Amino acid sequence: RDPQRQAVPAKAGQGGRMQASPEATGGGGGISPQQLARIEASWRQQIGACMARSVSRVSGGRGARMAVNFVVGRNGRVQGASLNGSSGDARVDQQVLRAVRRARCPAAPPSLPQRQLSFQQPFAIR
Repeated sequence: RDPQRQAVPAKAGQGGRMQASPEATGGGGGISPQQLARIEASWRQQIGACMARSVSRVSGGRGARMAVNFVVGRNGRVQGASLNGSSGDARVDQQVLRAVRRARCPAAPPSLPQRQLSFQQPFAIR
């Protein structure tokens, strides 16, 4: 592994955009909307870091940039992933998708009511 090469969210500290899926359930167990937003933001950062670590293992593609849509279940497993923007290299794109699909990320905090969450995350391979 090349210590100089790493994948990072294109905007440092962002971790992508998160949206509740249509399957999201209601309720938050008495948690305020502000507390729930903080919990979601924290999990979003954890998922972003997990994905960056997973994608950093992609060989080749130095300087490649792409965006990936993916859905993460409460257990931290990716339930689906697709490219939202190609790097221009089909081989690198497929390696990134494979890395995202195989990622094992932290499970959702118990206080989050959603069964799964959708993310859009840009990556830049360095």
